[in-house]
Amino acid sequence: MLGHEGVVRSFVTSAQHRLPAVIERLRTYLNTIEGTEPADELTLPVPEAENIHPTYVNLVSVGDFPAIMVTVEDTEIRNATRMISADGFWNEYEFRYPLRVLLYTMGGDGQHGLVELQRQRLMLALRTLALQYPVLFDDGEESAQIVPETIRENFTGGEYDGDNNLLLESYIRFEVLTRERLQIAPEPAEQISITHSEHLL
Repeated sequence: MLGHEGVVRSFVTSAQHRLPAVIERLRTYLNTIEGTEPADELTLPVPEAENIHPTYVNLVSVGDFPAIMVTVEDTEIRNATRMISADGFWNEYEFRYPLRVLLYTMGGDGQHGLVELQRQRLMLALRTLALQYPVLFDDGEESAQIVPETIRENFTGGEYDGDNNLLLESYIRFEVLTRERLQIAPEPAEQISITHSEHLL
């Protein structure tokens, strides 16, 4: 079974390998729009692969921005089916994993407008990644795929620190539909012997 870890890591792997190319194409597109702020390494940076985390991390330890963290909310089972073969049987399940992909951008005094622009463009890049590459895992037996209709975005988080640095938190949320198997090997029926005890009435 994939579980939370398998689903999260499959998205993290997709982001680490595909996000740079998605961002490069987005830069090219934005630079064709007249009147738009130029899209380059400053206004649309590529997050370092090591800054895309499969869990929450201490922001102080990140040290470099932008940073991305991926978490799972409450999981829902949608369907269960018993499958039988010559080698035994297994249960096949469908789960829905609501993923929350958190984006953190940060800038110092005088860069607050830039930080907001980075946030908007990187959120667009994450949305594009989810839409262009919805299949996160598929080995023929188990799979994980983003459900595009469930994509939601939030841009409301932000705070200043004591040095007037602006930290913005945003997230894109979507559901991942999985097909997972639980293999069960055939075993002889266990014989249970029930005896009476003098201590029982």
